[in-house]
Formats: sequence, structure tokens, C-alpha cells
Amino acid sequence: SLDTILTILVVVGLVLFGLNLYHNNFNVEQTVQEIKKNPSQALEVARDEAKDLYKKIPEPKKKNNLNVQQTVQEITENSAQTFEVAKDEVKDLFKPPSPEPKKKMTCCESKG
Repeated sequence: SLDTILTILVVVGLVLFGLNLYHNNFNVEQTVQEIKKNPSQALEVARDEAKDLYKKIPEPKKKNNLNVQQTVQEITENSAQTFEVAKDEVKDLFKPPSPEPKKKMTCCESKG
């Protein structure tokens, strides 16, 4: 509808104005003057500023032990072997701790 289109245009305009404002170190008067003087140049500035800001976004960190593609490939290539490996790892998780070896007493130590 017309309301939706108008809302989208207002939001886009505000984003472009915000990018120009950021480019001009939040100087409102200078930003308004640049937009009045040359709107197409202001649009280019906003686009370039958006590209620069996008480049500064850090890449998400990957977890070291989580490689989904490798895991899926292993499962599909050899599901029986993968099942055995998983079964062994689960067994290791629930294995009771091994008892500590008894210390040998020397001549000078007491039992207590």
C-alpha cells in the first residue's frame, strides 16, 4: 500500500541522512548544506560511508571444535565407522575413573 511505500522511503532517507551525518562528524548544518547543494553527491557519500562501515564489521568467530561440513561428510561417507567412533567416545565419557595406584610405604612413613 501507499503507507508502506512511504514508510520505506522515509526510513531509507533517514539512513542516508544518518550516513552523511556520520561522514560530517555529526555536524547537522554542514550535512544539510551538502544535501541541498548536491543531492547526488550526498547519495554517493552515503553509499561510500556505508561500504566503509560494512568493511569494519568483524568476521564472526568460528568455534574450534565445530566443523559441520566435515562432520556431515564423515557421517555420509562412512556411517558405520562414524557410529563406532561416536560409541567409543560416549563410552569414554561414562567410564568410571581408574583407581589411583597405591603408594608404597618407605621405611620411615607411618600408615596413618
